[in-house]
Amino acid sequence: MENKNEVMSGELFLQAKDAIAADMRARGIGAIMWDCEGDRFAYLPRVAVFAPGGFERVAEIGGIYRRGNSLFLMERGRASVSVDDYYDKDSEKRPLVVTLTEEQACAQLGEPGDHRGLTECGSVEDWLTVADCYFEALVINNDI
Repeated sequence: MENKNEVMSGELFLQAKDAIAADMRARGIGAIMWDCEGDRFAYLPRVAVFAPGGFERVAEIGGIYRRGNSLFLMERGRASVSVDDYYDKDSEKRPLVVTLTEEQACAQLGEPGDHRGLTECGSVEDWLTVADCYFEALVINNDI
């Protein structure tokens, strides 16, 4: 049986994720990606990703994809989109943050289960770091 603190922690975790999803929806953001190679972010989010058979790996997170009310972390180097897809390397400076509308994100990423590199894994602490990057990205993008 779970103790009261674990239940409360789980509820707070879900509330925090719901708040990020609601904030993204209010801003018209379907996906947000950040440049993990820049020095503007205080943290580089990493999460343990578990696969069937007990396989575990650590993934660097380069963004968040919102599909409806659900949030999926975008694994850097594995998700089908990244910051690199949204600028001309020959004539433009690499953006620190890229946001996609819900329609753009859906067109690029579709159903989360159909694409590798999208995960819901991560501990409360991992998601706190992701949330920090999300809000830092909004500040960099002048959305806050």
